[in-house]
Order: sequence, then C-alpha cells, then structure tokens
Amino acid sequence: MAEPTHPHDTLFKGLLDQPGTAGALLRERLPPEIVLLLADDPPELVPGEYVDEALRDSRSDRLYRMRLQDGGDLFLYVLIEHKSTPDPEIILQLLGYLLRIWRWLIGEGVSVRALPPILPLVVYHGAREWTVALSLRETLAAPAAIIPYLPDFHYALLDLGPIPDLALSAYPPLRAGLLTLKYSHRRQNPAGAGLHRRQGSAAAVYHADGVRHHRLYK
Repeated sequence: MAEPTHPHDTLFKGLLDQPGTAGALLRERLPPEIVLLLADDPPELVPGEYVDEALRDSRSDRLYRMRLQDGGDLFLYVLIEHKSTPDPEIILQLLGYLLRIWRWLIGEGVSVRALPPILPLVVYHGAREWTVALSLRETLAAPAAIIPYLPDFHYALLDLGPIPDLALSAYPPLRAGLLTLKYSHRRQNPAGAGLHRRQGSAAAVYHADGVRHHRLYK
C-alpha cells in the first residue's frame, strides 16, 4: 500500500490523533447548529483510511465518532486537501468515501435501516481560494422536476487562507499546526507579517449550508 508522501501529512495526523486537538478543531469549525447537538464527550478516533490509494500523496483523512446529546452517534469525516489548488471533483470523491464508511458500518452490524449520520469537513490550505461546489446538487445539470429525485449532500469547509493567523484556533497546539499548514503553499513568513494581523478582521468561513459566511474573529 502506498504511503502518503506529502511532507505535512505526518503533521496533520499527529495533530488529529490527539483527542484535545481533534475536539478543538471540530467544535471550533463545525457549523454552530451542529456543535449544539454534541455531548461533552471527546471525539473517538476510528481506525482506518478511506481516501483512494492513488490520492494519498495529496490527501489525508480521519474519522471520528462523537456522541450526541440525545444519545445517538454522529460520525465526523475530516479530509485534508494538500493540493495547492481546489479539486473540482472532490464532491464526487467525498461521496465515495461516505459510502465506504457506511458499508463498513453495515459490516460492523449497524442496521441499513438506521445508519448514523456522517458529516464531512474538508480542511484546505492551498494558495488559491476555494471556489468549487460545496454540495452535490450544485454540480448536477437537471430540470427542476428531476432535482427532488437526485441525491444531495453538503460538506463543511475550513479554508485556512482567509483566516487571520491568530484566529486559526483558540487552542495553541492546533493553532500552531494550522499555521504551519497555512504557509506551506505561501511565501509569506508566519513569523513575520502573518502574525501581526490585527485581531477582529473579517475572514471567509464556509459552513455546510453551502453559503460563504463572514465571521468576525476576536
């Protein structure tokens, strides 16, 4: 099996294999309405990788199980995109990864009539702004009467580029890791101009509703 060759793959996995760091990422970057549903338990890392082997030199993933306040489970699938530019096919690739996870769950004894939800979160640190579709439906060319019969899903997106350095995370270990990722495709030195950006500036953040939001970071 091919091993990932991207130099920041080990950094990403090392960060997200720690419950505190993974918990900070998920609670800070998932849509607020989803965070409100989560119990206080830390995320449980589920072993396995779902990315196509041919893409593992430019992509990494982690799967977590999180308890909901109502006692159910929510699976969080985190995919980090190491490419310097957005991949327009990522929505179809995500769909394949989600299907693999559901099939694995069925193999573990989960009823096909009661599959748990899986929420995808894409972490992108490329130099160009993320401009590709945030939902499957955005990619489908079909008459309005057919649309209700077609599958659809959204993913949450964390594009590190527009976020001020000090606002990457309130959790110092996670902030340091995300800062390294952010400048892996940028010439600007985070120890210089990047870190002195004034806190409170607006940054583009994408949530699962497919709308670009602007949040004021303090």
